[in-house]
Amino acid sequence: MRKTAIRIIAIILAAVCSAVPFTGVSASMTIKDIAEEQVVDLTAYINALVLPNGAFPMNEPSVSNFSTQGLETIDGVTPEVYTRWPAGKIVPYFSELAILGALKTSPDGAKEAAERFIDWYFAHLNDKTTDLNGVDGTVYDYYCFVDPADSEHIIEVTVRKLNEHKYTDNPSENPNDYDSTDSYAACFLRVLYEYYKNYGGDLLKDKKDDVLRIVGALKSTYVPALGLTGAKPNYMVCYLMDNCEVYDGLVAGAKLFDELYGDQAAAKELQELSGTVKNAIETHLWSDELGAYYPYVFADGKAPGKIDLDVFYPDATAQLFAISYGLIEPESERAQKLYADFNSHFGTRLQGWHVLKTGDAFPWASISGVAAKMQDYERLEIYIQVIKSRFQPSGYGYPFYNSEAGAMLNMYDIFLNSEYYKETYLSADAVSSPESETESSTAESTVSAAESTDEANGQKGGIGKYLLIGGLAALAIAGVLVFAIRKKAKKHHPAQK
Repeated sequence: MRKTAIRIIAIILAAVCSAVPFTGVSASMTIKDIAEEQVVDLTAYINALVLPNGAFPMNEPSVSNFSTQGLETIDGVTPEVYTRWPAGKIVPYFSELAILGALKTSPDGAKEAAERFIDWYFAHLNDKTTDLNGVDGTVYDYYCFVDPADSEHIIEVTVRKLNEHKYTDNPSENPNDYDSTDSYAACFLRVLYEYYKNYGGDLLKDKKDDVLRIVGALKSTYVPALGLTGAKPNYMVCYLMDNCEVYDGLVAGAKLFDELYGDQAAAKELQELSGTVKNAIETHLWSDELGAYYPYVFADGKAPGKIDLDVFYPDATAQLFAISYGLIEPESERAQKLYADFNSHFGTRLQGWHVLKTGDAFPWASISGVAAKMQDYERLEIYIQVIKSRFQPSGYGYPFYNSEAGAMLNMYDIFLNSEYYKETYLSADAVSSPESETESSTAESTVSAAESTDEANGQKGGIGKYLLIGGLAALAIAGVLVFAIRKKAKKHHPAQK
């Protein structure tokens, strides 16, 4: 009976201990600790993903089941062999956003990876004969197959080619080319300018003609009647998200031609075009009546019938891009209202971006950058802790991917330079007093993050607390049971002590 009682106690203690992980990130780690750790970790994560040839896959290459139909032997390796190698998907847009975050927050550690990717992008520019739409300066999406015996040996195949066998009856219906031409080009212009700001122009000084080709790709879908760009020549929908990125890319391109190439005419043209796009977003994508942005308009200027902010993507998330890319100032009345409206739908404990509960599988780290701009530090600090708890143990595995890492680093570029962060975590009082209100506030925020993580897992908030309390209560009950068992045993065995 005594052994049975001991087993009961052991089981209950194990249950109580198992509740500890629900308390989330250790309260001994302040936001400062987590931020510093994540900047290092995410920079290393990006550096590790960039392949020796400069291709930058979304996730670490892994073995997948690809059809070999219609594929060719490359470098003497048959498709039956290389399609069984670990493969990574290259979406240049996501790669650009990842590199951008690293260039802003970790310039000391991002240079080599940025250079390899920039060289890869230039080397993969299509010309009018290789682009399916006859546009010079575009870049396709790719898969890179990495030889398990030699990581330097990489075979590249376009995503379009890998899917060609599905569209043999009508090849023009194959949608696997590039997600866009306007955003790919615009974001790459921003990458080039950020690289130039950090390291100078040696890498880029002889690339002016190629940069002009990329500008041409951006402008290939420009609709003069609207002042907006379509996503790509074979999909002429003018998205709010894309055009915010186009505005930002044109601003960066103008600075690049001015400061690096000394081409004032090109700089002026791009600067004027950025103003045109900005005005066109206000004219064609903003609705005074609805108090929100249309997520897109068609090339004829026709907008969708309504804006549904209960739809996370694209309707709700698109509202934040004007803030993110500097078209409206964070302190403006419009930005404040848009951000408040967004959070009324997707900023609550039960349905919140900061607790990874939006109905979308991805963590959407880009929203955290907007939160930093809007000085929404309560949600932001919860998000930081939830990301650590959810993704760091797995080494930032899927559905985390390269663009999310870049967006987190972009957020840290804003957050770590904010007055709030400096006063809260870097001031003399905050550093010298371990029992300061800062750490107390951090501990409370940690508990909130744990509760929020429980909610994101489909559980009731605070389940960790209730498991712990329940476990302690069960332990007390076990003690009573053991006492009763021992007492009963003594009645049958008087000699037992």
